Amino acid sequence: LNNGTLHVDLAYQDNQRKEYGNPMESDAFGLFFDLHTFNYSFRYNVQKIKGWETSFGLGGMKQTSENKGIEFLIPAYGLFDAGAFVFSQKSFKKLIFAGGIRYDNRSYESKELILDANGNPISTPSQNSITKFKAFNSNFGGISGSVGISYQLNPLSTLKFNLSRGFRAPNASELSSNGRHEGTFRYEIGNNHLKSEMSHQFDIAYFFNSDHFTFEFTPFLNLISHYIYVEKLKSKNGLDSIPDPTDPAPGFSYTSGNAVLKGSEIYLDLHPHPLDWLHLENSFSFVRATQRRQTDSTKYLPFIPAPKYRGEVKVQFKKVPVVLSNAYLKLSVDHYFSQNSVFSAYGTETATPSYTLLSASVGSNIKMNKKADAMSLFITGDNLTNVAYQSHLSRLKYASENRLTGRTGVFNMGRNISIKMIFKF
Repeated sequence: LNNGTLHVDLAYQDNQRKEYGNPMESDAFGLFFDLHTFNYSFRYNVQKIKGWETSFGLGGMKQTSENKGIEFLIPAYGLFDAGAFVFSQKSFKKLIFAGGIRYDNRSYESKELILDANGNPISTPSQNSITKFKAFNSNFGGISGSVGISYQLNPLSTLKFNLSRGFRAPNASELSSNGRHEGTFRYEIGNNHLKSEMSHQFDIAYFFNSDHFTFEFTPFLNLISHYIYVEKLKSKNGLDSIPDPTDPAPGFSYTSGNAVLKGSEIYLDLHPHPLDWLHLENSFSFVRATQRRQTDSTKYLPFIPAPKYRGEVKVQFKKVPVVLSNAYLKLSVDHYFSQNSVFSAYGTETATPSYTLLSASVGSNIKMNKKADAMSLFITGDNLTNVAYQSHLSRLKYASENRLTGRTGVFNMGRNISIKMIFKF
């Protein structure tokens, strides 16, 4: 347009997800979610005025979900999102200032579902019917925003500061689930009294980048009100609560608390001169997540990743046969530290020991028919020492005991070798 540019994005999706209880019966699915989503976004970029680059607009989505299977985990529902925002930034020689604000609103409508004695949906209650899901309406609104600066200390280093506020409305599962989630070995119960999560974060970042040395340090502090998580339920006698007597899956319920998350990531890449063919990459990341004013067993938030170190040595071969190009060899180690800061109340979560994974890969382009990259070949080996481990974030860790091995839970993949070939025509 004459005084700016207008961007319009409109999209429609129909996502049909089917889950089968018996793989031998391809037409007898249990869960069948039919999700329809319409997304819209309008953004107007104003012509630059005195160095200020400003844009504003609105966006959101309309979504409906239907249950077409014979099992039901979440109800049929409809929701509508709408949000409006304004954003602006300006450069002042070595400093860049950026800031914006946005308001969002979500309306959520959960549909009622009544089942007869045989588990079939019916329109009106009967003597032996069960109300699987109750109808209710919820509305969520919140303000998000951020303000930050980026300052170039010298030609090689940059320092950044950022203050932000975030908003997230609870989703359909958190609000209204009522059934066994086959992927988690648990019976999940929603909570329609949940409030929106509100986040206030402060983060800084330092970047140094030269021809032979790269360093990044990015610490953060995040305070989240009404942080949503899932906790295990206990019966009156202290044992696991079993909501469905015909299914031994333990019950879990969504709840919320006031959380403090703090952590950082450190990254170091060294490719020393004159060894330009050698790259030494190192990174370390950690996050500590706690709840305020809680007991020892409920102090830590569940499903928080363990501290992780990753080291990588990459050699790029300069002298190779003429039929090869961009050949490399890479060795890497991933060490996950033990995660003992767990939400242990009610047996919701257990600690996870440390483990180390070794990997290697080699690859190259191959010249064919006078084309230098007519074919690419890559060979990768993961977990070369065949370590038996469980990721702390794996929900399969809490599966029942394997009678063959005597071990509890599903373990992650052992040694795995893969070959990848790419042909260019």
